[in-house]
Amino acid sequence: SLEVPLPPPTMQQAIVARWQKAQQKIAAAMERVEGLAQKTEGEILAKLSISFKPPTPQRGAFAFKWKDYERWDTFFYRADFLDLDRRLSSMKHAPLGEILKFSSRPWNKKDFPTGSFRYVEISGVSKEEGVFEYRDVEVNQAPSRATTLIKTGDIILATTRPYLGAFALVSKGYDGCVCSSGFSLATGLKTNDVDVNYLLFFLKSAAGLRQMERRMTGGLYPAIVQDELERIKIPLPSLDVQRKIATQAEASRFEIAREQ
Repeated sequence: SLEVPLPPPTMQQAIVARWQKAQQKIAAAMERVEGLAQKTEGEILAKLSISFKPPTPQRGAFAFKWKDYERWDTFFYRADFLDLDRRLSSMKHAPLGEILKFSSRPWNKKDFPTGSFRYVEISGVSKEEGVFEYRDVEVNQAPSRATTLIKTGDIILATTRPYLGAFALVSKGYDGCVCSSGFSLATGLKTNDVDVNYLLFFLKSAAGLRQMERRMTGGLYPAIVQDELERIKIPLPSLDVQRKIATQAEASRFEIAREQ
């Protein structure tokens, strides 16, 4: 029952030609954006002496020593995962659980005297933009997954489909929102030897996301549990190097935004 306007065939062809030309320009721009992001990330990870093997599933029969065997999961022992783990273990590093102050902060009805709150779902956080969206929800109609009060300076890490990199530092604009239970909450750093922007860059990089992929479980809704999240290895160069990396990553982000 859809209505379709039917101008003369020559006009239809002109419309299609113009649309196709626009799509080609968009595709070229997106290719530049993707190339820029990969180039910057590759340069930074190279400074950290981190490189990757392509994803390589284990085939046939293979064996491990008990002391090296962490869990009953052949995917966990994919060759590229093992190679990355060896590289990270050979340099100064710390597990995420020793860097972030993980916590819980349930909300209460009295936190919202107006009767509604701003709800941040996983779909409202992206790898590129951080928190970018919320929706207004009545307190009496709060979804069961709306569990955690977030404040300026918090770090939220999506534990559902973590390979998408929906991790963010909460800005003032989202202070006092409620986020989904699909996020892990950290209220700050345990150490002064880590730059928070460097930390977020690394977690969102291929080196961070590949570790997330390795440690997640589940089929339709793969997720990473808190204990596994806290085992993610973070390389720790000097604070000066971390800040330079964070500055380079931020400059790249602005350049990508211009292209977009």
